[in-house]
Amino acid sequence: MEIDKRSWSVPHYLDACVAVKIFTNEEGTQEIQEYIRESSSFHFHLTGFAFYEVLSVLKRKWSNREISKAKYFQAVFVLQKYIEAEEITIDNDFQMTDAKVIVELRDIVERYNIDYSDALQIYAVINGKWKHSVQDCKTILVSADKKLVKASRDMGLRTWHFPKEPSPALN
Repeated sequence: MEIDKRSWSVPHYLDACVAVKIFTNEEGTQEIQEYIRESSSFHFHLTGFAFYEVLSVLKRKWSNREISKAKYFQAVFVLQKYIEAEEITIDNDFQMTDAKVIVELRDIVERYNIDYSDALQIYAVINGKWKHSVQDCKTILVSADKKLVKASRDMGLRTWHFPKEPSPALN
């Protein structure tokens, strides 16, 4: 019987700002790439919404000539390869079209003055398939967004403010 390593790994939800750094060359790129490479017992997730944000940011970087067309194509290709290899999973457990989810997200948006995408990431960690973590394998929300970091910590989530803080221990 094959063991699914995702069932015992520490789940990490990446916000779009952090995920973009994986596929571009900017501050924090090397650190996040190395963290993923060395974190074989971890599993990385993007909400479906964050996935489309990543594509949008890459498009904007290309349109604004921050990256070349070749780098844009390469970034999207590498993102697809991470997904294909199941090193990054697109988490579509919660849809922005679900009225119940929208109402619950609105409460988070109003309380912390963050956007719906950020609220969805918090909501996914709190209510998603990884909500019942075992022992110290508590989900980590990885974010470069100061407001999202504050909101998630206020809600009791384990959060890595990337790249401003050292990475969590690689266990």
